[in-house]
Amino acid sequence: MIAALRKKPVAAPVDGEVDRLAALERQLAKIEADDKALFEVQLALEESSSGFSASRLTEAARALLSGTDYDPTANSISQLEIVRKKRAVYLRAQEIGRFERNQLLIERAEKIFASFSADVAEIERRRIMMVLELQRINREREQLRENIRSAGGGGSLPTDGIELLGIGDRQDEIWECCERAIARGVVSRAEIEKARSDV
Repeated sequence: MIAALRKKPVAAPVDGEVDRLAALERQLAKIEADDKALFEVQLALEESSSGFSASRLTEAARALLSGTDYDPTANSISQLEIVRKKRAVYLRAQEIGRFERNQLLIERAEKIFASFSADVAEIERRRIMMVLELQRINREREQLRENIRSAGGGGSLPTDGIELLGIGDRQDEIWECCERAIARGVVSRAEIEKARSDV
C-alpha cells in the first residue's frame, strides 16, 4: 500500500487555474518591464528638469502682479508628472497582481492537497492506530514486569533503556495527535478510545 502511495502521480491542477496563473505571471512580467523603462525615463526627466520654463515663469509673474490667483501647473502637466502618474499606476498594479498571484498559488496548493485527502486520511489513521497499539503493548509490558516482581523475580527486560512512546496518557503528544486526527475526520473518538482501552 505504501508503495502504491509513493507511485501515485501528483494531481494536476485544473487547466483554467494554470491558464489564469500563467496569464497573470505574463502580465506582471510585462508591467514590471514597462515600469523599469518608465523609471529610466523618470530619472532622465528629473535630471533635465529645471522647474519653470521662461514662459510659465512670465505667466506666473504677470498673474501675481495683477493680483489674481494663479497656479502655474493648473493647465499643464509636465512629462515628468505624466511619468510619475503612470509609474504610480504600474506600482499599484504590481501590488495587486502579486497579491492575486499569491492567492492563486494558495488555492492551487489547497486543491492539490485536497486531491490526496483519501490517502492522507488512510495513512494518518494507520499511523495513529499503530502508535496506540505500541502503547497498548507497552502497558502490557509494564504489567508483565510488575507480575515478575510480584512473583519475586528480578532482572530487566531485553529492550529496557530505550523509550518507545511510553504507555501514554491524556497529556502526551500522542493524545494531541489523536485529537487532531479526530478533528480532521481521519478517525472517530470511539475508535481512539477503544484502541486506548484494549488490553
